Amino acid sequence: MPTVSVRKLDKDGRPTAENDCRIEAVVGNNLFEAFGDEGFHLPHGCLNGVCCACRVEVLKGHENLNFPKAQESESLKRFKENFEKKNGKDALKGREIRLSCQASIIKKAEIIISPI
Repeated sequence: MPTVSVRKLDKDGRPTAENDCRIEAVVGNNLFEAFGDEGFHLPHGCLNGVCCACRVEVLKGHENLNFPKAQESESLKRFKENFEKKNGKDALKGREIRLSCQASIIKKAEIIISPI
């Protein structure tokens, strides 16, 4: 089974290995479902890929998730535009942001995420 870990952020917004939450997940589940099945709840809102409340940064293993579908892509585009207006043009440069309600696990591997 794939393993998925959530890393919490430190006061400067950097992921830490402390208090790592690690679960075994089922291929085909989205990240939100995978954690919910184990009794852990990620932040969320609509769970339809619109509000971006369930956004996470994929720190490792993004290639083990499905490609974003149209709804997720459009929502993330709006989120990134707003985030960069507030935090600077390159604030998300090189960072892989996904919605946990839309990002499905497609193969057995390690995936590490962090709420953003």
